Amino acid sequence: YMADGFTVSPNPSKTEFKIFSEEIERVDLKVYNAHGILVEEAALNGVSNKTFGINYEPGIYFLRINAGNKTSLQRIVKSE
Repeated sequence: YMADGFTVSPNPSKTEFKIFSEEIERVDLKVYNAHGILVEEAALNGVSNKTFGINYEPGIYFLRINAGNKTSLQRIVKSE
């Protein structure tokens, strides 16, 4: 999935997710489970990438990405 300078792949994933940011400024990531509980948060500075979700249980998660005045909310799926 790609939106507003961010790429998240693969989705769904059996192992992990990768996010790539083309943003120059700081990017804040927050991942919530289907119950709205925060399970992970991180920050990217500048053009970079991050791997996350390795230890997630199978299910639906929501990735909230904040970069300056841009916000994106994406559904990600950890499959079995």
